[in-house]
Amino acid sequence: MAIPYPKQHAMDLLVFDLDGTLLNSAEVLSPLTLDTLGELASRDVLYTIATGRTRQSAEPALVGHTFELPQA
Repeated sequence: MAIPYPKQHAMDLLVFDLDGTLLNSAEVLSPLTLDTLGELASRDVLYTIATGRTRQSAEPALVGHTFELPQA
């Protein structure tokens, strides 16, 4: 018999790409994206980014938001 897993959320962790996902055409986080990330945080949904960019290349695009989890 399988032991049921108690779920608090439909999702435990969200991982976003930067280009074409979190970043708009100006390569910044839009106000809507920032609001959405804030809503995720308020609901205790963990999130981070995974990107093919170097950290140095990604940092300017993330101005205005501090990711609490490690990024890849």
